[in-house]
Amino acid sequence: MGWLSGSSKSDEATASSRQDRKKCWEARDAYFSCLDRVGVVKAGQEGKACSTELRKYEDNCAKSWIEYFNQRRSSEASDPTIPFVVKHHHTPYLHNP
Repeated sequence: MGWLSGSSKSDEATASSRQDRKKCWEARDAYFSCLDRVGVVKAGQEGKACSTELRKYEDNCAKSWIEYFNQRRSSEASDPTIPFVVKHHHTPYLHNP
């Protein structure tokens, strides 16, 4: 059977991982929005203010991703050379064709 034979376990895994990434990014965005609302730049310094959002973020994202996103948020906030648009779109990559 070739690659045109229809759905396979690999296709299902790809769709699942795509959904998992989407859930992670949505949870991250909700958590970072909460941090913005309470005026906190560095994740983890918000006390209990964003506990619901933080729990979803931790439940839906790999620890390595959380570390990356949090570091990136802190770096972007402290670097005046990063454009405003980048600072306010918490996406892992921005493509500008």
